[in-house]
Amino acid sequence: MEKQPLVDQLLAELNARLARMLEAAGDTRQAATDGENKSENKYDTRGLEASYLAAGQAAQVEELTEAVRLLETTDFPEWDLDTPIASGALVEAEPEDSAAANGDGGGGGDLLYYLLAPRGGGITLQAATGESVTVLAPGSALRQKLEGHRAGDLIRDPDLLILDVY
Repeated sequence: MEKQPLVDQLLAELNARLARMLEAAGDTRQAATDGENKSENKYDTRGLEASYLAAGQAAQVEELTEAVRLLETTDFPEWDLDTPIASGALVEAEPEDSAAANGDGGGGGDLLYYLLAPRGGGITLQAATGESVTVLAPGSALRQKLEGHRAGDLIRDPDLLILDVY
């Protein structure tokens, strides 16, 4: 499976989210400073609420901008069998119960694919071959379990047999 098209797809998704958030933040900022949102009495908090929303959206814009920058500067090298899983890896795995049912793992089971990226955790990408690839960010529990392992290793909870690392 080719990794670069997945990285490009992740970058496009993060850029699209950033564009939407920039537009929403601009609209909210305008609403927060609009004269119609001035308090009419001491219980009217429209302006205050809009300013809190604008601040939260500005923080999200900063996070997405940083995510795009990190993704653009991260190396996604090819892996060989001796290299432990780390950031930039694309992991092919199979649930242990599926591997056991097929005997020795591999071949016909429900394969799972994970891209270990600096940001974008939880996003699902579509490979050119049709497989779904889940992005794992540094803080995810599954990523922490995968890191340091190699093709052929079995991890527990979830029980996954690592078939290949790209």
